[in-house]
Order: sequence, then structure tokens, then C-alpha cells
Amino acid sequence: MARGTYRCRALVVRKTKLGESDVIVTMLKEDGSLIRAVAHGARKPKNPFSTRLDLFSVCDLLVARGRNLDIVSEARLIYAFDGIKKDVMRVAALEPILEAVSKTAQEDLSVPRLFDMTVSALRHADSADAEKSPLLCAAYLLKLFAVMGVRPSFHTCVTCGREIPLGSVHHVPAHGEVSAGAGTAEETRRFSFSGGGVVCDQCMLSEPTTAISAQTLVWSDALLHMTFDQVVECNCDLNRTFDILKFCQTWLQTNLAIRSKSLDFLFKSGLF
Repeated sequence: MARGTYRCRALVVRKTKLGESDVIVTMLKEDGSLIRAVAHGARKPKNPFSTRLDLFSVCDLLVARGRNLDIVSEARLIYAFDGIKKDVMRVAALEPILEAVSKTAQEDLSVPRLFDMTVSALRHADSADAEKSPLLCAAYLLKLFAVMGVRPSFHTCVTCGREIPLGSVHHVPAHGEVSAGAGTAEETRRFSFSGGGVVCDQCMLSEPTTAISAQTLVWSDALLHMTFDQVVECNCDLNRTFDILKFCQTWLQTNLAIRSKSLDFLFKSGLF
């Protein structure tokens, strides 16, 4: 391999137009760091980069180091995820994953497990029914918070440390079924987005809080601990799924200073 070049495997998470035919491609590398590189001619239909360096694609790359931006010299497609790209419902539901990664991961800062976790979520979404895409997105975002060190506290008061019962999940069997006894839609708990989690009744006056359905918090905690195999098999209704996604949207904005435009679009799209 020539000096000044390097090889890596990466997931395309963002594309930005550059000039008439070039693209700046933002990608998540296997070590969990970001790379931004120029793909010359990627907007020309017959250029191989136009399909290989598409959003959601995983590629093996040969990259030349540049003064300001690196340059993609070669790209070999590993995972195309055509099941996602050819379905507008999947794209709308899964773009929040790419946006969150592009805004939380950083260049030259490795995040172990982030690449594998992201690719695993996309592989499950690629093969599962499109209706499962929002739930997979919600589960992924909750896991992303944990990986990035801003995991919500669902069971312990963030002010005094007191245990707070949600109407707990009694069991999560092989198919990811959450017990129907885990609280009801009418029950709420006080939650502080700025404080990082649930707040008990004794501390609620000293902490700005929001009333959130206990069942939404139960499901959020369950999804955080489920495998993606379990997420695909579990029976969380669409309304609850969107409540969890709205929870994630507020958490992103409060704790990571990220306004998710793709989540805004998903809520307004009417696709689900």
C-alpha cells in the first residue's frame, strides 16, 4: 500500500454536494470514529461511486490522505441494504439513525461497539417488515445514548437515588413480550430530561420535570436491554413506538444538543 493512503471499512451516514459532480462523504469507520472524504465524480450516474457510496452502504475503502479532506480512491461494496433503500417507509424511519451517528461520533475518536451496533440495526431493518423500522430506530437510539455515556435513568431518582417503581417489566421472554401488568397507559412518572432520568415525588418540586407515561418508560427500558432479534419479535404498538421516539427526540436535544430533522420529518410524514 502506497504511503499516504489507508484502508478501512465504513458505513455512509451523510453526503454533501461539492462542486458540479463531487460529493463529501461522511462515514462511520469500524473503530467508531468518523471520516469525511471527497468522492470525485460521485454524482455522475455512470461513476461507480454513485451507487457504492450511497447512504446506508457499507464499503471497504482505499483512501488517500489530503491536506484538508481525504480522497476516496477505491470503494468495494460490502452491504448495500437494498431492502432499506428501495422502501420509502424504511428510509424515513431509519434516517434518524444515520443523522444521530453523524452528529454524535467524532473524527479521530474511536467508540467501541458503535459500528457493529449500527450495522446490526440496519441489517435487521433490511430483512424485517417495514413496520418494524420505527421500533428498531427507537431501540437503536436508546442504545446509542448508553454507548455515548448519556444513558437515561429509568428506575432511580436522579436527585436522591431512591428506587422508583414503574410497574416493572416482569419478564422479557425469547420473543421480547413485555408483561401486560407493567403499568397502564394512564399511569405517569415525573421525568427530568435535564437531570437525566426519573424523579421521585419527594424531589419533584426541586427539579423541572415532565409527566411521561410509565408504560413508555417501561418500554424504553426494555428496548434498551433487548437484542435487535428480540426487538423485531416484540409486540410494541405503533403509538407507543412513536411516544418512545418522541422521548428520544427530546433526549437528543436536551443532552446532546441535537435537533433531529429526520425525526421531525418522520413524525409529520404520515407514512406509518
